[in-house]
Amino acid sequence: MMKSINPRTWKMAKTGAVLLLAAIFALSIGASVNASDTGSRTVAVQASSFTDISKHWAKTAIEQAVQKGYVNGYEDGTFKPNREISRAEFTKMLVSALGLKVDAAQGGKWYDPYFTTASNAGITSAAEFNNHVDTALTRQEMAQLAMKALDAKEDTDAKKWIYLAAKAGIMSGSGAGDIGADKTTTRAESITVIERILSVKGGATLKADKYAVQAAEIYWHKTNIFTVMPEFFADTKSPTLYKPDDLFVKSEDGKYYAVVDAIVAIDLADPKDPNLKLLPPLSKLRWDNNLRDGGIPLTDKYKDSYVVLVQKHFVQTNSNYGKFLYADFYGGYYDDKSMKEFGKGVLNQQAGLFEVGKEDEIMNATIFPKKGFKTDTAICLYLRVPVNNSQPKLVLRAVPKF
Repeated sequence: MMKSINPRTWKMAKTGAVLLLAAIFALSIGASVNASDTGSRTVAVQASSFTDISKHWAKTAIEQAVQKGYVNGYEDGTFKPNREISRAEFTKMLVSALGLKVDAAQGGKWYDPYFTTASNAGITSAAEFNNHVDTALTRQEMAQLAMKALDAKEDTDAKKWIYLAAKAGIMSGSGAGDIGADKTTTRAESITVIERILSVKGGATLKADKYAVQAAEIYWHKTNIFTVMPEFFADTKSPTLYKPDDLFVKSEDGKYYAVVDAIVAIDLADPKDPNLKLLPPLSKLRWDNNLRDGGIPLTDKYKDSYVVLVQKHFVQTNSNYGKFLYADFYGGYYDDKSMKEFGKGVLNQQAGLFEVGKEDEIMNATIFPKKGFKTDTAICLYLRVPVNNSQPKLVLRAVPKF
């Protein structure tokens, strides 16, 4: 004969069971359990029932991740895709997604076993973050963990990791022409990256976001010229002589000091090139044909070209030097016939650009045709103090093979 249960006793038992279940799920990702915090604990919820991902860009990745079991939603029925994720949380998710063996915790913090496993796998450790593992993860840090999870064991420039991740298709941009290296990472972004890692682990080759690769190259290397204009660096036996830390020039008297922030290559034939915004309206630009006749308007006829823009700032200058920097490319084929054609508007070599109405200003922008470029020598970029007889400084050398 079944014994009846007091309704009050049943209610207390049910409440206790729910809290115990919530505690188990919360501890599985290291979250603290608080009986009054009903909206912050993660629990196993069917992905299709989340109330806040139906129109989210990462909906598919979120559903895949939840189905695989390395991440959960919240007990209030949400997933909170735009919530920041900590270094510890991402490490736990990554280790779990990779199926790495994690030993049961014996005291210490909830995340200690995951960092131990990640360290043994050569991915990361709590010490790498100076034990500040509850801090929000940045995109650059995520890129480093992602590439190390893919067995990129090399020691490298910290900024290079995000370039490698973008080139491998693991990470895309955070906006047009922006890699967002220092921005924090959300749960949705983290899951998307982890799903891509799993795809590569499974043998897939991912398509890279070319604009993200360019932005990452500028962030790491102060230029995207090698990505945008590879044909100009086709002769790999010839050194480029390029060193990002050497992009500066000083006057002998110490009163002028200019630094190049970036050498940005822009594809005029690509209307979606995010760096087009760095130029004035193309209708206001002209290229210098060396005849002092007002130059040649940059019409659609010349759009199958690259523009290389040298961005700079001045640490020190005065009225004698002004805010000018000579940043000039030299090279090309200069026979009489080519020069006559050049003067008449045939873009057969590089040419300086200037803006109508601002002819006295130096744009530090050079146009290069993609076709018809005549050269039998290297193309070199020199920096020079803006005074007569100053010594040019070679900072970049390209040897194309057209």
